[in-house]
Amino acid sequence: MGGRRATRSAVLFAVQALAVALLLGGGATPAFAAKPGHGGGGGGGGGGGGGGSSTKGFDVSYPQCGTTFPNPMAFGIVGVNGGLANDLNSCLGPSSSYPSYTQSELYWAVTASVGGTTQPKASLYVNTADPGNLYNGKPIADWPTSSIAADPDGSCTTTTVTSRGHSYTVGVNSDACAWQYGYNKAAQDATWLTNAADAINAQQSSVVIPDTPGSYPWWLDVETGNTWQSDTSMTSPISKA
Repeated sequence: MGGRRATRSAVLFAVQALAVALLLGGGATPAFAAKPGHGGGGGGGGGGGGGGSSTKGFDVSYPQCGTTFPNPMAFGIVGVNGGLANDLNSCLGPSSSYPSYTQSELYWAVTASVGGTTQPKASLYVNTADPGNLYNGKPIADWPTSSIAADPDGSCTTTTVTSRGHSYTVGVNSDACAWQYGYNKAAQDATWLTNAADAINAQQSSVVIPDTPGSYPWWLDVETGNTWQSDTSMTSPISKA
């Protein structure tokens, strides 16, 4: 899936709830306790440097990998993705590029936050997208061709499309397929969280990093430069999923 990174807005996503509240994001500044920061590029982290504040929160993501994270802070918000909905933030947990748990942004958020505000010490955010079945004339590999029984918008089915002289069997651009796409991305992000937390806990035992999605508030990061099809009516099923 292709896409660019651009102007950001954040959508508050409560894991256990169906309601989604839209909030506008700001610039690359610390997030004050009354209003958690935006995501996408991890602007709140300020690119590292270690400067912190016990009364402010900071958000970090893949651009801050390998830098010194703010410390202390009231709360931390960590990007699960690497800028696109199907990319992993390489320092969410230990990885080949950042092998130590001390380089993990998830570990930083859980252990360095001092609390003292109405916000939880650690939250997560994910990138969103609605690419549809074709992007720049090519099929989207992870656009679904079927859906689970729980899909509230019915069944995701296939169709045949022709693009640039080639015929492809793809999932329909429907609410059902859009919901399933969002469901698949959410499941993927949940797995990445669990894997990151478990890898951290395997390296250290002083602090247990929660590995279940319900242990954290989740935010949806809506980037206008990510991949979106022109039919915006299908954005709602993806967000609900």
